[in-house]
Amino acid sequence: MSNVPRSAPLAGQPLCEMRILRLEHGESVSLRILTPMPADGRVRGCMTHYEKGTHYCDGGRVSCQGNRHRLPMVWKGYLAAEVWQEKEGYWQPCVLEVSEHLEHKMHERVDRGQVWELWKKPKKKHGGNQPLEGQLLEERDERTFPPHWDVTRHLAKIWRVDTVELLQVNPVPMPIRLPPSFGDGPRPRVVKMGPTLQQQQEAALFARVREELEKRLGRRPLSAEIAQAVQAARDGDAINSTQTGS
Repeated sequence: MSNVPRSAPLAGQPLCEMRILRLEHGESVSLRILTPMPADGRVRGCMTHYEKGTHYCDGGRVSCQGNRHRLPMVWKGYLAAEVWQEKEGYWQPCVLEVSEHLEHKMHERVDRGQVWELWKKPKKKHGGNQPLEGQLLEERDERTFPPHWDVTRHLAKIWRVDTVELLQVNPVPMPIRLPPSFGDGPRPRVVKMGPTLQQQQEAALFARVREELEKRLGRRPLSAEIAQAVQAARDGDAINSTQTGS
């Protein structure tokens, strides 16, 4: 693409209405960054309020007063970019809105001349909104990109304010990331099982044997069931002693 200023479109070249690029759930796009980054590599933005849409916060000076200024403030970053339109076969100019989460993905990495893929996962059935994700696809020669433009002028028109200042970096700190540790896992937990049915039956039988023995010691006759069990135990002992002797 030739380096032709935006103010001098080629004959027959389509003109695209400037808009703020925001993705819906389940949507993905490819775009290229036109804004050159400052020395610290941080995206610049401003504080906003959400009231049936995103609104610029000027600190309560002029355009942001009254009840709106009492609403929670959310940082948004903005970059000049072009989104790829597959059907039309061209890069469409847009203002990329960078969320706090996406800025962490772009942190000190994003710069002019890069091509990024952005996406939002489908919305969960019983969950909240999904964050805007991003991945660097490639880095191209920035001299093949069109010149960037002042996004504040377009934001001021979209938000219907006199001026917009993009001076703030993302106030949300980067999440702390540490590498995992590899090695042997914990030993399996030993699960203490309760007595089996056979053990329960044997315990009940032994209890009755004890009861009958106590009766025997009291010169009471053994019941027929216990007598049979005792005789079976004696027979088993006799068989074992015979096998041992042989």
